[in-house]
Amino acid sequence: MDSKFDPVLRDAHYWREMNQVFSENDLNLKFISKNSPVFTMRRHLAQYLAYYELFKRVVDLPGSIAEFGVFWGSGLFTWLDLMELFLPTDRGRKIFGFDDFKGYRKRSISEIDLHGVEFIEKVSSTFNTPTDAIKKLIRIKNSDNLVPNDPRVVLYEGDIEASWNKFIKENSGVRFSLINIDFNLYLATQYVLEKAVPLVVPGGVIILRGYGVKPWEGESRAVDEFLSKHPSQFRMKNIRFNNTPNAYLVKI
Repeated sequence: MDSKFDPVLRDAHYWREMNQVFSENDLNLKFISKNSPVFTMRRHLAQYLAYYELFKRVVDLPGSIAEFGVFWGSGLFTWLDLMELFLPTDRGRKIFGFDDFKGYRKRSISEIDLHGVEFIEKVSSTFNTPTDAIKKLIRIKNSDNLVPNDPRVVLYEGDIEASWNKFIKENSGVRFSLINIDFNLYLATQYVLEKAVPLVVPGGVIILRGYGVKPWEGESRAVDEFLSKHPSQFRMKNIRFNNTPNAYLVKI
């Protein structure tokens, strides 16, 4: 099949060509950061634009942001940059990240999630992440804040139930203007919906990164069950130009 009609081959060709540009011109990270649109794949840019549009919905609401499922911090640091750009003096609003960085296999997986996990591991990775690297990136990114000694990003590492309980003990009174649920799995998504969504302020946004998207039946079912219990408290919307995230809720 011609590569232009096969997305896998087309992606492989794209990155092979990009790698050649890197190696032939001895490019460094500073150059790439200053010229990121040159190298960012179109659909990856769409995700950042989607986050920007969702952030605009909550910029005038009170409350911090929570990222459930950090991986390498793409979402976490996008929220940090947006908050530093648009709310540089509002130091009370933080970005809280929750993850155990163990990937999918080192946990109890519901039967409903098995197909999704097997599928994603074939086409992507196990999603294990080196926690030391994440913590170092958080320190580096926080150092770029308008107020370097006042960190915006706070990480809660570990099992979601244990880390959430620790968060509650340490942050009594905190509310969220936006939460991003990127666990994909049934039980973890169900837990976040039950525990974190009540702390979202009216008008706030709940991003559902895997809802309605192959192969994440677990997340989709957890969301459907949650909405069936609260039929009049949320309004579901989608982002027309991007499918990851594919859906979000607005709390009424």
